[in-house]
This record gives sequence, C-alpha cells and structure tokens, in this order.
Amino acid sequence: MATATRRRGQVPQPAAPPQDDAKAKAAEAKAAREAAEQEWKDLIAEATSADGKYEAGSDQIKDAILLELEAADVGDRINAKREYLRLMNRNKALSEAQQEFVETLFPLKKRGDHREEEDVEATRKFRLVIRKLNAEDYQVDES
Repeated sequence: MATATRRRGQVPQPAAPPQDDAKAKAAEAKAAREAAEQEWKDLIAEATSADGKYEAGSDQIKDAILLELEAADVGDRINAKREYLRLMNRNKALSEAQQEFVETLFPLKKRGDHREEEDVEATRKFRLVIRKLNAEDYQVDES
C-alpha cells in the first residue's frame, strides 16, 4: 500500500489547463482595453470642459462628438436597410430595376473577396448621383 501511495505521489501533476491560461490572457486584454478607453474618456472630458478663451474649442469638440455619434447611427441604419433590401432581393420581392439598384449600391461579396475595378467605380458613381438628388422627392409616406 505504501508503494501505491508513493507512486501516486510521484505522478507529475498536470499544469494548469490551457483554458485557464486563455482566460487569464483574455482578462488581461480586457483590462488593457478598459484602461485605454478610460484614458480616451479622460481626454474627452478635459477637452470639452475648457473655460474662458478656450470655450469655442470646447464647443467645437462637443459638436464633433455629436456628429460622430450621428454618423455611427446613420451607419447602423444604412446597414439595416442594406440587409433588408438584400433579403427582399433574395425573396424576389423587388422589380428588375429595384434589383439592379440594390446590386449596384449594395453589392454582395464574401469577406476577403475583391470586386472588379469597374464594379467599384460603378458603385462610386451611383452614390455620387444619389447625393445630388433632392431628398424631398424621395420622402416615404408614413400614413
């Protein structure tokens, strides 16, 4: 029996499971991200709290922040619209002209794939034409 106990005692213990090491690295990376984010937040707070002769700069920075937030919101709305139009296209719920619109403005490609130069140029020119349109002509009747 002593031999069995001695043998069990001699068996090398496995190192910490790799999962624990991965968790530690993930926690470390998260802490680093949070620290960097806090540094940026501190900079923003300092840049937007100026008084006196620097107040105009503070106001401009606040406006820039609001524009960035609006741009992020618009980007999210564009992505949602793109997904919905692609769904409608897959379900054959669009006319041929509408399909061409979707395929030109929101071309479908797999991650890592590159589009042909002429397709990229067509999308760019199409977007320029859209930006010149009068928004009032394309309001959707919500009633």
